[in-house]
Amino acid sequence: MSPSIEEGFSLVCLEMIGNGCVPPVSVACIDMCRHMENALVHRIGDVDALTEHITLLYENHELLNKLREGCRTTAPGMTWTAAGERLLEAYREAIAAKGAAHKVLWA
Repeated sequence: MSPSIEEGFSLVCLEMIGNGCVPPVSVACIDMCRHMENALVHRIGDVDALTEHITLLYENHELLNKLREGCRTTAPGMTWTAAGERLLEAYREAIAAKGAAHKVLWA
């Protein structure tokens, strides 16, 4: 669980998703957590909603399995390799944009 009020990218959420555990999280942790896709998201401080989410995961096995599948789908995009590939692509785009701007200035 990550009922955080301020941590936007929680390593705990990443570890949970990577292991097929459905995180019940606050809206502060929605970088990778999507309500009813791979997590259950509640408003910050909403203890009633958090309680409802935990109960829902315990009682509704069909939903639990659906959300676990969402975790398994999300996890491959949340690795260091995937992050490195996104960073490399961002560098390539920046270099290409700088090259295009340089050509315009000197044309």
